[in-house]
Amino acid sequence: MLGLGNSLVSSSSIPFHPSDISGLVANFNSSVGITLSSTYVTRWADTTGSYLLVPEDTPLRPTWTSSRGVVFTGNVDVAVADRLELQNAAEDAASITLDTSSSGFCIIVQYASDDWDDGKYILGNHGASEAHSLNHRASSNSFDFTIRDTTKNFALNDPASLTDADYYSIVFNSDNSGATKLFINNTQQSDTETFGNIDFIMNQVGATDNENALTGNVKNIILYDKELSTAELAQIETYLKVFR
Repeated sequence: MLGLGNSLVSSSSIPFHPSDISGLVANFNSSVGITLSSTYVTRWADTTGSYLLVPEDTPLRPTWTSSRGVVFTGNVDVAVADRLELQNAAEDAASITLDTSSSGFCIIVQYASDDWDDGKYILGNHGASEAHSLNHRASSNSFDFTIRDTTKNFALNDPASLTDADYYSIVFNSDNSGATKLFINNTQQSDTETFGNIDFIMNQVGATDNENALTGNVKNIILYDKELSTAELAQIETYLKVFR
């Protein structure tokens, strides 16, 4: 086993870290916390020490490279499709709940899709009676964000479309009423949607309910239990530029 416990990016090149902003729930950075068997990911620890992402079984392991991050192959056969499951620090199955009613929440995912039009999922939930997920909609320049079986579609306008294999910082920032804004590389999109007072629950990365597995690469997943300010979003974008 190879453990990548130290950052592959010089700390002197990073002006701040996500923990400098209050309300951090989890921070998965593909430059740290990765444990490998050969090139296969066996665990991905978040920097807070609270959570792990692990493959459900050996055939379901994504790979890792220093340049691409965590690599998901998106096999159409769900029996072998790459995906990662959430655990707590005690290595028990876990879920993260982002409570809208308290202070809102912010979801940040930095990833590249081999085909943005394939409709595959970056975040999801399985083993629950209600659907929670995030994906770029198939053959549409937009994202679908689903919370408790309610799906809102967020159209892109700047950029109007995403380029295959390019990394983007995708941010969903929600206030305590459920009013949610989408940012692409810290540029707010015109389309704003409101969910109301419902909470987002996730426990899977690279698929949802073990299906629609991602074909692409993931570098960062950052979750906050509050709405981020304009200044805080700018800090996050400056941080994430180092990894693009």
